[in-house]
Amino acid sequence: MKRLILFVCSMCICSLAFTNAANPLHKFYFSNSTILFNPRSQATEWTIKLFADDLEWTIQRASGKKISFKDQQQAELKNVLADYLLRNVSLKMDGNPYTGSFVGFEMENDLVVCYLEFPWHPNVHELIVSNTLLISEFPDQKNIVQVTHNGSTQTLLLDRQNTQSSVYY
Repeated sequence: MKRLILFVCSMCICSLAFTNAANPLHKFYFSNSTILFNPRSQATEWTIKLFADDLEWTIQRASGKKISFKDQQQAELKNVLADYLLRNVSLKMDGNPYTGSFVGFEMENDLVVCYLEFPWHPNVHELIVSNTLLISEFPDQKNIVQVTHNGSTQTLLLDRQNTQSSVYY
């Protein structure tokens, strides 16, 4: 019985090895972000987490400028990143578009954590979230957005076919 189990396990491992050699594992493309209506700071805060290598690739293709998040002191890095983010995310509150401002970014291992702020509107009834980050370069890109307002959190899944969605309060 032990030999049979060992044989079956060996065959499964070999099968996976050959399958992976012919079809390498697919890389997943996604971002995770949160939008928080923060009464203490009187701001609508949007935090976005993206994989550094995917973001570097996309910004370089879009702007033609070579950037690296390993060199955070790079003079153009903040400006190029802010421009890319603010061209690819937006908010409408009760039908009115609002312009965000880039607050900054930091690195968490291989993730770039970006911070944006939008105007404060505590009595929003409809929030329209648009997010096209990385979609131009990665057709399978998924952008997950969690929106928290008055203690209630709603999750949106945005992708190439659905780049914006609404949240109602």
